[in-house]
Amino acid sequence: MRTRKSAIGEYIRAGSAAAKGLQRLLEMTEVYPSSVASSLIPFAFLNKAFQLHTAVLSLCRSGFGSEAYGLSRTMIEMFIALRWITNQNQETRAKEYGFFSEKRKDYLMKTAARYMQPTEEWERAKRKEEARVMKYAARYRSFKFWANLPSSLRGLASEPEQLDGHDLVGNDALWEYEIPYSQASDHVHATVVAVDDFIPKAARPFRVERSRSESLEEDAVFASTIYLFKLVRRVHSARHLDISGGIDRVFQRFAKRHRRLAAF
Repeated sequence: MRTRKSAIGEYIRAGSAAAKGLQRLLEMTEVYPSSVASSLIPFAFLNKAFQLHTAVLSLCRSGFGSEAYGLSRTMIEMFIALRWITNQNQETRAKEYGFFSEKRKDYLMKTAARYMQPTEEWERAKRKEEARVMKYAARYRSFKFWANLPSSLRGLASEPEQLDGHDLVGNDALWEYEIPYSQASDHVHATVVAVDDFIPKAARPFRVERSRSESLEEDAVFASTIYLFKLVRRVHSARHLDISGGIDRVFQRFAKRHRRLAAF
């Protein structure tokens, strides 16, 4: 019978194999992204997703389950965002995502000015950026989130599905927002859920201790790999890559090696 430790190692290897399979599948398509935002942004998401997935697995190999699980939240948020961008009005929404960089510049320039003595060099740089920054920064209501929706990420998640009619896609992404994203948020924000294993023994000399949670390592591998699949599928659907069968085959190989998916 496999030990818990060997099972975790198997899940990590399964996640790594899945990522390699998806990467090969994408590279075999020989797709050439065009210069339009609706092409560049989805493939930028994929580059970031593969790097995030590698980082999650690296943390899990070293026993940092809570930290890996917190990082996996970014993968879920990327999926919700890309789902909304590609659901309709793809070019407009992709530009809204991309030009948010100017809103962040605007925020940082104004904030930095409150904490530093402006120099001549700073003023020159500010004037150079100001015209372009202000042109696009004015489009956004908040410097914290790029989509001009009243409920931010939840607003993205609640939009009804229009792009992909696959049975497993669902009518919206509210489940993703309310369950796995929320659970991983505990580890991003270090709520007591994440800190509980680190509470020291009372009336004993304090010693810095490291906590390892193999269940969280499994959660991190599972979440990051599942949402890597979802991100690849989303780009496939939005950019008409014709790799649905290949994605399904890689997924089935992953499912056979992970007990949560063995029933599929």
